[in-house]
Amino acid sequence: MAKQEFQKGSVIHAVGDTADTVDILLKGKVGIGIGDNITISAGNGTILDVFMSPGETYEYPYVAYDDCTIYSYDFRNANDIIKIIKINASMAPVLASANIRFAKQVLDNLVLAHKKGFTLYQNIKESYKTYAELCESLGEAPDEFESVERLPDPPENESEWIKEIVDACAAKDAVLRQNFYGLDVNFCVASIVTCGNIVRKIRKELEKAEMYIELANESTTDFTKAFERIKKRTEARENGGADVIDEDISDALEDIIAFSGVEGEVADRFRDSVLEFKSITDKNDTSDEMRKLRRSITKDFYTVYESAFFKAQETEKLPLVMKMFFMYGFVDAGLAGEENAEELKRLAIRWKPDTEKRILTAYEWLQKIYKLEDAPSKNEFDNDWPAYLREEKRSGNLMDSDVNEMLDDPKARTEFELNNMIQSANRMTSGTITTFVPIFHAGEVIRPLDSTLVTPKTAKDQMAAVTAIDFGCFYRETVTSYPEFKMNQFRYNVEVLPYIILMPNAGSRVQMWQEIEGRKRTTRGRMVMPIFFMDDIEAAMINLCGQFRWEMCKTIQGVHWNDVTDPSLTSEYSDYLQFYKKNHELSPDTREKIKNQLQKARNNSRGVFVQDYLSYIRNESKGQSKLNRVAREMLFKYCTFGKNIRASMAQNPQYQNFIERYEIKNKQEMHSLSMIIHKIEGITDEIPDEIIKQKEYLQL
Repeated sequence: MAKQEFQKGSVIHAVGDTADTVDILLKGKVGIGIGDNITISAGNGTILDVFMSPGETYEYPYVAYDDCTIYSYDFRNANDIIKIIKINASMAPVLASANIRFAKQVLDNLVLAHKKGFTLYQNIKESYKTYAELCESLGEAPDEFESVERLPDPPENESEWIKEIVDACAAKDAVLRQNFYGLDVNFCVASIVTCGNIVRKIRKELEKAEMYIELANESTTDFTKAFERIKKRTEARENGGADVIDEDISDALEDIIAFSGVEGEVADRFRDSVLEFKSITDKNDTSDEMRKLRRSITKDFYTVYESAFFKAQETEKLPLVMKMFFMYGFVDAGLAGEENAEELKRLAIRWKPDTEKRILTAYEWLQKIYKLEDAPSKNEFDNDWPAYLREEKRSGNLMDSDVNEMLDDPKARTEFELNNMIQSANRMTSGTITTFVPIFHAGEVIRPLDSTLVTPKTAKDQMAAVTAIDFGCFYRETVTSYPEFKMNQFRYNVEVLPYIILMPNAGSRVQMWQEIEGRKRTTRGRMVMPIFFMDDIEAAMINLCGQFRWEMCKTIQGVHWNDVTDPSLTSEYSDYLQFYKKNHELSPDTREKIKNQLQKARNNSRGVFVQDYLSYIRNESKGQSKLNRVAREMLFKYCTFGKNIRASMAQNPQYQNFIERYEIKNKQEMHSLSMIIHKIEGITDEIPDEIIKQKEYLQL
């Protein structure tokens, strides 16, 4: 006997290893591959090799999901398992219970695999009939697809009666442990060995069911493509491109679980929790029981989401119900409300991804991370992906080789993003942090869905409305050099618009997540908001831009962000709020208003600035006085109005002096730039892009 410790993520048995030990899991959780697409979670007390034979080769990996403790015994013949159980007679009832649970998970997955195969068979056959009808409606002769006509029936489930027995044992576990397993160790032996035989048998059935699904999909690929083409042509002719919403989502929860391939324990718990939540009238109840239920749903939702996401990357065409799940957190039509569910279908079908890939759903964003097109976001400790890996290395959780391997590992990066930014941002943007659940339900909907959907066009239009007023919001100063023109340093401004990532919820809050990626200042910022925004989206976008202004200034200024001897937006505003009581430019009434602002913002300088920025963009830009003179001057200095606004307010006494000073300074900069351009034109006809961009910036 040997006691072994395995760290989370360790491979306990790799594919190709020989079964020469019997392993009892004392602590932790181990994932065991039972089929190519199915992993079963083994918990405390499970005999990991109970369905193996001595000398047999492991066909699937055994991976530690947590830090694990395992007792290993020599495994030379089948009777060794019986001896080991009897040696550990005191814990034999625990072993029996654990192995019953393990067998139940395998059987649950078998049922799902058979259901998936049967549904696939029915869909293909029904689609073949529909295909012929659509061809006829278009006046065409349908092609014959022998692969569809000769598609065999799906394999039948030969173990339904076994599942009923195992389910009954799992349901009566407490009674069995007290009144059966504990009476005689041989009862435990019989139970454990029987479980091993069941899993060995079921594993073969699972492989058969999975093979059928794989072969059915592969053999009918040509037909599926032809069917999709004929459907699109029919829709275009009969509906003028309108949506055809005919996909059945009545069994959405089961379809989502089946697609994700999560292990039986998670699947059962998630299914039961969702159905329990669905049955509760007051979904905002704050009782301990409801908090526990919400935690359970949230934990399992993201487990399903993660597993489904990775499966989706291997899927050519994403089912509509999965698109709704990824985009909205949709899991059940009854929970969402039947009318809402139909609207969600329609909106999902009509969704047009942003061609610039800047306004993205959470799913589309995770795809960018998975494809290494962008780095994961910072976590709650303000660590980005490389910094997180370095911290894990310093803590002893990772080795140098692990860090190097994980840095560009698509799956590890995606898991980090989902378990940090996506989870936190989804809760935060919901606006109901204490009663938040990530599944879509009718209680979230307080306005019509179609009018609250944030599309790429909606987001861009709202942001463009802000930048038309505060033109320099997303411009950053950067430096280049032109040795050929004897210019060692040329400063110019470049606009870098942020990503907006749409969280799968119907919420009322927005958040500026991070202003840049890493240390490079010309990388895109990241903002998050609900895909269905239930509040004033104009105010929300102004709020986001204000948050960005503040955080970007802090990043540029570094440790001097609140040092007024180094003038900047954040330092001057912080000084203004810190010493407003002594500021003689402010009247007593104004000081009282600032005091109230600080109280409302909980003495947070950024919070007060964002309030003022909202008034500046919404009211001051239209000539409606809302700010005091000190705040107005600072905002105009650092968030200058665009050319058209300046022209319209040139005679406004509150802004006249500010605008005149700005125009004088701007003309000086333009003159200096013209001299540089004139100098370059004497050498070459080609003006560098950076200089052209700076000229365009000064003309805004």
